[in-house]
Amino acid sequence: MRSIYTAVFYTTALSVELIVGQNIGISDSTSTHTQRMESHGYHRYQGSWRTEQEILLLKQAEAVTKKKVEARQRLERLRRDLEKSKSSEQVAEEIQGIDDPFSVLALVTAINTESVAR
Repeated sequence: MRSIYTAVFYTTALSVELIVGQNIGISDSTSTHTQRMESHGYHRYQGSWRTEQEILLLKQAEAVTKKKVEARQRLERLRRDLEKSKSSEQVAEEIQGIDDPFSVLALVTAINTESVAR
């Protein structure tokens, strides 16, 4: 009985190998989907399918946000340094010399929230 099962197994394995072929496997639906999306010009970016233009716009927006945060942090540091008597004149000149367009929002916010004009 065991030899019959063995014979059937090997016969089935041989016939499947002849029909399917050695290097051909069942296609992975994920890779097929990926190939299809990439053929339409989409790329994976932050967990979503996006076009190159969308990716570029998102990266630009991230860079702008990062620069605004850096400008705000720099201004906050300068405002703290302004209270030190040793370097207050130098810091005031540095604040007046700010010409970074990303610092505009931080400067406006600082002016509006400052209780005492310095």
